[in-house]
This record gives sequence, structure tokens and C-alpha cells, in this order.
Amino acid sequence: MPAAARPIAIDEATSSPVDDGLFGPGSVTWRIMASPSTPIGTSAAVLAQMLHPRVVRLIIQASTFERNPELRGRLTAEYGITTTYGDRASAEAAGATLRKLHGRMKAVDVETGEPYDANEPDLLRWVHCTIPWAMLRASDRWGLKLTAAEKDRYVLEQREAARLVGIDPESVPGNVADLEAYIAGMIPKLAYTTEAGRIRAIMVPRTVPRSASAVVSRLMSLAAVDLLPREMRELYGYRWGPLQRGLLNVATNGLVRAAVKKTPYEKTLPLLREHASAHAFGARALKINSDLRKRQCPVTGATAASTQDAPAE
Repeated sequence: MPAAARPIAIDEATSSPVDDGLFGPGSVTWRIMASPSTPIGTSAAVLAQMLHPRVVRLIIQASTFERNPELRGRLTAEYGITTTYGDRASAEAAGATLRKLHGRMKAVDVETGEPYDANEPDLLRWVHCTIPWAMLRASDRWGLKLTAAEKDRYVLEQREAARLVGIDPESVPGNVADLEAYIAGMIPKLAYTTEAGRIRAIMVPRTVPRSASAVVSRLMSLAAVDLLPREMRELYGYRWGPLQRGLLNVATNGLVRAAVKKTPYEKTLPLLREHASAHAFGARALKINSDLRKRQCPVTGATAASTQDAPAE
């Protein structure tokens, strides 16, 4: 479907957002984010993010990711759907909420003793850039067949997402070449830390899957690892040969193609728009964060119940 085409179904939904939001039906963003390859791209982005020592230490020190990764995942998805497919007011409110949550996430650099929070520009820039970068890699392998111009347009569109989290849009890449150059320049600064290993153990568990759904989940997590460039894969300890990677890609192709047939863009888009209205990211996320703080032990800082304070960008 051409990027400018507008599926009639989005105007027929009874609970659609009041306007087309920050991106709209003519955007490449709408098409990419509706692709079944998006969850794999999202996981790859998070794995890349966690190789930045200050990012992953912030997550370990200030987030409950380890105790409730499922809730974190749901909130992250709600943020993405709200800002992509929600109306403009909902998207702006979601961004404001996330900035507040990021301001409350504080950590101490274990090497320098320096305190910092999630609104640090360099950290926000790294987290932001990994997302369009990983989404394009997933799209190239399993999703849409985009032209070079469409890919550049997608990266440029994502400057709106950067603005929402508090980044100067002009400070992030506006085309694929600049995005790739930024990622390449960051690779020497990445490292495998103990904290990154703890996140990897959650996202890519080594336990034997015991159900069909667990097998699919394992396959998707391994596909996310394979989506990373060699340098990042090897930091995580994955040194697969061509045969292993080929077999993984064949299996993943089958699953993604089946999902595309089952949920084509024209059917998926109205559902995403309705979800953006019914489950807009905002007040509920703040309440969850507030509840977490109320349940926190005043001496140790431990929580009395598993919950989630803030999603990734």
C-alpha cells in the first residue's frame, strides 16, 4: 500500500482518536509500527539500549523491570501506540507523562559516583536512535519493502518522537545515513556489564520452552538478538555461524509472514487507532508510579509488590 493511502476503515471505527495525531495516514511511521516485525525490532532496540552502561544501570537502579517485565512491556507498548496512532492531544500528554516519569528515575554512576536521571540528553538520544534504527532493520528483513526515500522520511518523522521525550529534534539524525553513522560511532562506547546480563536473562532466557507459545516467544527473542550487528551480538556472547542464523531466519520468516496474512495493515490499523483511544498512556502510568513509591520500604528501598514505574521510550 502506498504511504499516502488512507484505509477507509480508520474512519469507520466508532472510538477512533479525534484527529490523525503527530504522524497521520500518509506517514511511513504508521506503516512500520503496524508491521508484525515491530515487536522483534522493539526487542532488538532494548537489547542495544542495555549495552550502554549508564542506561542499563539506570534501569536496574531506578526501575522495576526485573520484578515485572510484563507490565513494563505493556506500558511501553501503550506509550508507542498512543504517540503513534493517538490524536495529537493524547500524544502530547503521553510525552509529558513520560518526561515526568523520567525525571523521577535517578541513579548513581558506579564508576564516578555521579548522580544522574533519565532525562540526561545523551541517554535520551541513544535510546531514541536505537528505535528507528532497529525498526528499519526489522522492516528490511521481515516487514515492508521501503524505498530509500521512505526510509529517510521515517527517520525524519521520528524527530517528533524525540521531541516528545524532551530531545531537541535537530540534535538527532534526520536520515538513514546519519542514523547509521551515529550508531556506528556509539558501538565502541558500549559494553557488556553485569546489569546488561541481568536484563538479557529476562529478555532472552536460557530455560527450555515447554509450550508452543513459549517456543514462539523464544524464537522471537533470538530473532531480536540476530537483528543486532555482530559487535553487539558478541558483547552478549552470541557467536552464531551462518547455518544457525540461516535456520533462525527461515523460522522467523514463516511466523512473520503468517502474521501478515492474518492481520494485514488494513485490518490492523483500525484496531491500533481504537486501542490508542481506549488505553491512552498517561494518568494510569503516573498512578502506577505513585503506587510503587507508596509501597517502597523507607529503609531498604525494596518494594512490597511488583509493579512498574516507567516504560522505555
